[in-house]
Amino acid sequence: MKRLSTILLLLLLLFQPAAGQYSKKVKDLNNQKAKLQKELKASQQKLTQTRTDVKKGQLNIRYLDQEIEVRVKYIHQTEHELDSLQTLVDSVQGEIHYLDSVLTSKKAKYTHALRATQAYRKVNSTLLFALSARDIAQMYRRLRYTRQYASFERTLGEQGQAKQIELLEQQNRLLGRKSEMNNKMRILVEERARLGRQQV
Repeated sequence: MKRLSTILLLLLLLFQPAAGQYSKKVKDLNNQKAKLQKELKASQQKLTQTRTDVKKGQLNIRYLDQEIEVRVKYIHQTEHELDSLQTLVDSVQGEIHYLDSVLTSKKAKYTHALRATQAYRKVNSTLLFALSARDIAQMYRRLRYTRQYASFERTLGEQGQAKQIELLEQQNRLLGRKSEMNNKMRILVEERARLGRQQV
């Protein structure tokens, strides 16, 4: 029995350092396992964060695309309004030029009528023109005619001038509106560029 206890004691002494080495390896492996689990958890968190960031980025891109689409439609609408306004301005300018030529013609006719009347008055007075009539009715008609003709020519000239002033005011209003539209267009182009930079 003594022998058996001696052998057991010897065996115990021999295997004791091996047991210590075994427990050290287990601890190292447990430490590595814990470290790998931490790294795995951190990687999963990063993956989750990346997925969230991607979703936010996609939503942001969709929002910017919608924003750009709305702005582009607004820009096209403004360009169309600007073209219509330019057509209207051109039309009014053409009408102004036409009325200006009519006014110039009427002024020339009125001036000619005044000069003719003055020349006629120098040679023959209105009274002589009226008195040279065959009868009183013709004389009355001649007097009325000279007054009405001068009044008619003056009225036509004044109407043409009033119409020209009205058209010039309308043109100025339209040009002011066109200037406002050009300012809007400049702002929209700047905004389009800014949205383009945001999209990139």
